[in-house]
Amino acid sequence: MAAGARWLARDAMDVLASVGMPAWVALLGLIDECPVLHAAVRASLDRQTRAIGASDFEFIALNSQVATVHEFMQSLLDTPSR
Repeated sequence: MAAGARWLARDAMDVLASVGMPAWVALLGLIDECPVLHAAVRASLDRQTRAIGASDFEFIALNSQVATVHEFMQSLLDTPSR
């Protein structure tokens, strides 16, 4: 982050896969060079089990999408650690 290139930390985030694969994939999309809202974010918030493809994402362009990201991040903080 100090270098202004948060996406370079992707490899270091592998440890977060233990949080859950959908959350991990969602976090990787959010720190990417061009941040995206992966379908795993909405699935995590809706607590639905469904197939999510690697290409199921939207580029973040709307205030409502930013609000969804905030809600997702808060849900991660509210999740009890294992």
